[in-house]
Amino acid sequence: MPFRNPYVLCAVEVELESIQERYIQVLRSYLQHTVPHNPNRLSDLLAHIPEIQTAASLLLESKMFYVPFVLNSANIR
Repeated sequence: MPFRNPYVLCAVEVELESIQERYIQVLRSYLQHTVPHNPNRLSDLLAHIPEIQTAASLLLESKMFYVPFVLNSANIR
């Protein structure tokens, strides 16, 4: 098992938390402007994070995901 520096891991975690917090702030701001009548919407969306992480993990493990995604992304633009 390779040696993992706990200070480096901690720094990476802090950086990831900072990035996550920025995305949550942007999402919060967006929701305040688009659905101000639904203050629970952010909590509802954040509750789906485990499902999104599971789906993302499955997609990243699947070699067949990349080719259709790349082919279809050209049509979207």
